Amino acid sequence: MDKMNVKDSRFQNFEKYKDTLGIGNKLHRLLWQIAYFIFFRPLGMPFFNDWRRFLLRIFGTKIGAGSIVHASSPIWAPWILEIGVRTCIGPNGTLYT
Repeated sequence: MDKMNVKDSRFQNFEKYKDTLGIGNKLHRLLWQIAYFIFFRPLGMPFFNDWRRFLLRIFGTKIGAGSIVHASSPIWAPWILEIGVRTCIGPNGTLYT
């Protein structure tokens, strides 16, 4: 019996996977990841909160007044994100949008 042809239930089958994300979405995500690691994440002090809100708004986030977003919070797609008034996204709070 050939070991290469045996289907093993321990392994994930990716034969039916179809990539439905367009090139525009992928480029937008890449641009956000670059901006996140250069302009968002390193500026973790509280007085940079206005800067982080500004950067999120540039990428399409609808964010309410007085909201706080910690620099250590990964945000996957800020153009889908909506944050209410006086909302806090805590340290290391991952947002899968």
